[in-house]
Amino acid sequence: MGNQTFFAEWIIPVARPPIHQGFVTANDGIISNLGAQTEFSGDPSSVRALNHTVIFPALVNAMFHPDFSTDRHGETPRGNFISWLHAAHNRSAGQSLSDFQSQALSALRNILEAGTAAVGIRTRHPEIGQHLENSGIYSAIFHTISGFKQYNAYEIWRQRKLAFRTWKNTQHTHHHLSGEFLYTTAPLLFLEIAKIEERIALPVATCRDEELFLAKRNGTIYQYLLSLDDMDYRWNPPNISPVQYLINGGFSVSDTILSQMIHVTEEDLELLAECSTDFHICLHPRFDRVWELGTAPAPIMRKKGFNLCLGTFAEHLDLRKEMRSALAEYGFQPAEILEMATINGAVALGFDDQLGSIVPGKQARLFTVSDENSIRDPYELIFSNARLQPLG
Repeated sequence: MGNQTFFAEWIIPVARPPIHQGFVTANDGIISNLGAQTEFSGDPSSVRALNHTVIFPALVNAMFHPDFSTDRHGETPRGNFISWLHAAHNRSAGQSLSDFQSQALSALRNILEAGTAAVGIRTRHPEIGQHLENSGIYSAIFHTISGFKQYNAYEIWRQRKLAFRTWKNTQHTHHHLSGEFLYTTAPLLFLEIAKIEERIALPVATCRDEELFLAKRNGTIYQYLLSLDDMDYRWNPPNISPVQYLINGGFSVSDTILSQMIHVTEEDLELLAECSTDFHICLHPRFDRVWELGTAPAPIMRKKGFNLCLGTFAEHLDLRKEMRSALAEYGFQPAEILEMATINGAVALGFDDQLGSIVPGKQARLFTVSDENSIRDPYELIFSNARLQPLG
């Protein structure tokens, strides 16, 4: 990129208030300066005027599940997450490696087109790591471990731990081990993960079926495990909430991303707030609405101080769709939603020293959105369907 300065009608740093008639300077892909155009004292020949344009940080999609990706909404009934999960699992199991890789490459293109610079991936396919590394997208890959039968846990752990040693972290790609779901991963596996991991990502309290399974060991989750031949009949239901099961079991680590968190009580949130763990809560408002799962109590979560971020979960990779849904459902201000989609997601994934805000020293992973006329509200344009363009 060399040394370039961009003048724009609006700069949205996220880390500070919006700058009207502002500039941002990048040197070899690193942000070096920003401010009001009247304060610019650099080389005028390096300036590129973008006129009616908003410059903002690239988005961070904190959670996506490529294994369960589908655009065929009619395959399972709305509101039945476990049935959807079962159908998605069967599709994934019957998918060839070449088909998955083709799907992964298509997803990567969609990520970039959606203005995203970093993504959290939960997957059983380690080969996706090389594709992400080659793309230049920052990624935290959570390699999921499943197997609910306690007596199989040691062998499962031995095999996955050996494989994990072959996955090397780089500047752009971080590898982690994580349980798949509270009800598909044996307690012993969660405890082994907690011994070596500092960051995990786990969907919790997605549907009422979790509560029923933890209370009585029956319902759709019980049937799901039977269909996989993975029900441990020696496991006794603790008759507590999913959040309590997570905490009491000692399954969390220093940075734990909890996805969904729809069916939680204020008591659950108080329990999380009292822990020494940094809990990041990744919300998927559009996915939850489409599948009629309910609405997470985001205002209460924010009031209790949790780091709230956004992810697309499975059906699409356009984080702005989730941003618009969050704006409609949570009652937050647009600036707060943009924080969830940028710096908060970067914090959750461990990339906040590189991405998430326009700050000197961070990567110049920036996007623009433009209009033909003067822009009165830059957030309205960011949240619109207007086409995004990478800066540079």
